[in-house]
Amino acid sequence: MATRGRPRTFDPDIALRQALDVFWERGYEGTSLGDLAQAMGIASASIYACFGSKEDLFRKVMTLYGTTSGEPPRRALREQPTARAAMYAMLRATADQITGPDTPHYCMLILAAPTGAVENHTVRQFLADRRRDQHSADRSAHPPKAYHRPHCAAGEHVRS
Repeated sequence: MATRGRPRTFDPDIALRQALDVFWERGYEGTSLGDLAQAMGIASASIYACFGSKEDLFRKVMTLYGTTSGEPPRRALREQPTARAAMYAMLRATADQITGPDTPHYCMLILAAPTGAVENHTVRQFLADRRRDQHSADRSAHPPKAYHRPHCAAGEHVRS
């Protein structure tokens, strides 16, 4: 069976990385399809043909973010033996990530989220679900320990 249309003249993986950079810098609502087309070096029609809608592209970008820039903090949480060590390692990994010379200085998962337009509700829900899933995974790596207050005789005070 013959393929329809012209063959792609761009690398979808590179284009996706370029889209990530734009969304990370400008956020979902601040990024237009024209911004994406310019940064990716392809026509809007090619974006639709390869990635789908702007929302579909954003979802793919967030998956890429989660497996690249977003992975070190989550890995730190999973690999440390205690909750204290996990939090320290996660904060350190986050600080290393957001202070790097080649990345915007904030967390894309939080600050790229749409904030106002009603039509962007599905994107807000998608990001909330991602955060909730990550929180659940983080908690399962280090479940909270039950806190037991030491017994003391009447009138005694226990210092924590």
